[in-house]
Amino acid sequence: MTLSNTDALFAATVDTAETDGAAVFHAALVRSTSVLIFAVFMMAAMWALALAVLIGA
Repeated sequence: MTLSNTDALFAATVDTAETDGAAVFHAALVRSTSVLIFAVFMMAAMWALALAVLIGA
């Protein structure tokens, strides 16, 4: 089985092991760092927009 990390929005990690002669793997999917940075930036931009509206009112 071949697993590849080709999605830009997620980061995949795969841990492999052998237990009692059987191949075992654990795959984990997490959001990529660039998506998290963009989400924090958008939250700050929306707060700034809300403050600008409140100040302007």
